[in-house]
Amino acid sequence: MIELRLFRGSCGDAAGADQLWPLLTQAAQESNQQYCLKAVGCVGLCYLEPLLAVRENLNEARMLPGSVMDDDFEHPLLLYGKVKPEDVASI
Repeated sequence: MIELRLFRGSCGDAAGADQLWPLLTQAAQESNQQYCLKAVGCVGLCYLEPLLAVRENLNEARMLPGSVMDDDFEHPLLLYGKVKPEDVASI
């Protein structure tokens, strides 16, 4: 299971996160892997927006709301900044 967090605060949407959401949704549906796509708020890194966080190899029990901690060192959170629509396929 792969968790994708798209930062959808006002700064994220203004920078293009609103355009990424449907592309990420479509890519997740077309993939043979399981995805959990979440829209989350601002983390104060406005200069990197749109910002996408990816966490791989999670089991479904860890995907319950609020169950995945940011200090999960076994499954690190990878951050991609200034994500463009054409970047979605490669991420």
